[in-house]
Amino acid sequence: MSHALTVEQASTLQAHPLGGPTSPEGSVSKGAGAVMLIISPAYCPRTGSSTQPSINPRSIKPLGNLILSPPDAYAARAKSLGKLSILPDELLLLIFSELSPPELHDCQAVSTYFFAWCAGLDGLWKPGFISENRGCLSDWRGSWRSSYILKFISSPKKLGLDRTSDRLPTDSIRVPNVFSDVLFQPILCVNHSISSIIAHLIGSRKFHSNIHKLTVKEPRAFQHSNRPMILKELIEHWPAYSRSSSHRWTLESLTQRYPNLQFRAESTLTTLEDYREYHDDCQLDESPVYLFDSQFVEKSATPRFNRGLADDFSVPEIFRQDLFSCLGDQRPDYRWLIIGPARSGSTWHIDPNGTSAWNAVITGKKYWICFPPHTTPPGVMVNEDESEVESPLSISEWFLNYYEFAKKTYGSFAKDPETRGLMLEGVCEAGETFFVPSGWWHLVVNLEPSIAITQNFVSDNELGSVLHFMKHKPDQLSGFKLDRKELTGGGCSDSPTDKLSSSILETFISQLSRSQKVSEQTLSLALNSVEQIESERNHNRTTRLELQRKGEEANHQAKKRKNQSSDRPDSSTSSSMWDEIKRSKLNLISGHPNKQSDDAADIAQHCNPLVGNDATEPSPDAGGFKFGFDLE
Repeated sequence: MSHALTVEQASTLQAHPLGGPTSPEGSVSKGAGAVMLIISPAYCPRTGSSTQPSINPRSIKPLGNLILSPPDAYAARAKSLGKLSILPDELLLLIFSELSPPELHDCQAVSTYFFAWCAGLDGLWKPGFISENRGCLSDWRGSWRSSYILKFISSPKKLGLDRTSDRLPTDSIRVPNVFSDVLFQPILCVNHSISSIIAHLIGSRKFHSNIHKLTVKEPRAFQHSNRPMILKELIEHWPAYSRSSSHRWTLESLTQRYPNLQFRAESTLTTLEDYREYHDDCQLDESPVYLFDSQFVEKSATPRFNRGLADDFSVPEIFRQDLFSCLGDQRPDYRWLIIGPARSGSTWHIDPNGTSAWNAVITGKKYWICFPPHTTPPGVMVNEDESEVESPLSISEWFLNYYEFAKKTYGSFAKDPETRGLMLEGVCEAGETFFVPSGWWHLVVNLEPSIAITQNFVSDNELGSVLHFMKHKPDQLSGFKLDRKELTGGGCSDSPTDKLSSSILETFISQLSRSQKVSEQTLSLALNSVEQIESERNHNRTTRLELQRKGEEANHQAKKRKNQSSDRPDSSTSSSMWDEIKRSKLNLISGHPNKQSDDAADIAQHCNPLVGNDATEPSPDAGGFKFGFDLE
């Protein structure tokens, strides 16, 4: 007889139907060919447990906590994962990432560790939910997993829940014998606000902003800087911001004005009503979805609405020169409405097409970090021409692993005078406007729920950089709404990208000359500066690659010395506290204190990825922000 119940159904049982033992962490019983996850009634939501979401609902622990754990915790991974236990967690992550939500739902009933991987990594459910929900962010239930299960697999009624309940029966399952840095990383990212991370890392020292704040008294006399800055009193008169305005923007007021209007939120479309539900209940989302819509003016400027969003703001006078405007409707997207909860934001990037940008904060606070064009931020990898960029998956992950190193190496108090002060950081508050010059790396994250407007532009100051970008980075041009056939003459070319980009460059220069938005002298100087800029960029690129090569060599030598020392019989690492604990644990597991059995070796290899030839290798994030305690 098979008892192959789903894990959602199994979790509502008071005891296992075959009479097996119950366990708070969810043990595994095999009977009649079925594999069952056993749930303790003490952890059932029907007993009246709190409905408040826990940051670490599964009680997963970081790998370091295994050192002081009982002996059976070492064997738990091998018993629970079976032959898959020979794989490191990084490979397991790739495997489970390939599963669809229905497959994740089935696999979570296999064993404790399977449940931890399938239910503990909420982000695995996100792509499937968005895909099956037709690209819409709606019907949010507090997590991607809950949203998927309650919409596409089961219903609150079938699970015996209230119709509006966001809680699943399995939400109370804990797996305290699961130890994994890979599984614990998202918990760290969710649990710690950026403010708390910064406060922890700087200790008792007061946060030091090295981005200049300036009040613009005479807009016409203002000169654009080549450094980021925070500008005050530019949006005081905006109806969207003014405290005396009846059109002041908040998420609630915008939802009331445009409840069913769809906006772009990353890879999804959502109404403000649906986004507000997500916005107010996304504490468990490692990377909160950011509403970032480039058509907000056009969408709201229709007869069905009494007032459009364009009526509530205007471009600050100091940023009104925008030479891309000569292209009319053919210009790239250039302005965005931005709404997001705390922890949401944009990870490391350079603004497109060589443009500069301004970002006006209407509500909330935004934290900015900037690096100059010739300095790649720590944790970010780019290819030689910067056409491909890799960075940590979430903003919180970058702060946890790289902020401290960046601060020590490039901050205002860095030891090396050549790198000191290259990292700029500051907080832009409501009513202030952040200016990002062309080519600067920047990361921005909301310290509080925030609403803002940002716009990219090209003034006389950026014209040379934009022309250089068009000529020397043709494959990176983006967003131009120009007719491809018209630009390329409708024919084939050995290098269609080069031909298209040269046509874009020629079209822009031609339109710019006819529009008289820039003087002939300024245009001539900008054209003449293109090759000079390329020469400077090549020099900076060579310098950056040389520093990167030296850093890699130094890291390789350090690892080589470490390996050599660990191979010596009398090395101090061979009698470290960790090795003593490891040996005692393995002896207890094997049951023979003096016997180095093959079984014990297998357990060490399968259950503890720190045991083996790489046990003394330093973690690549050893200098980062790490914890070794339980959150619950």
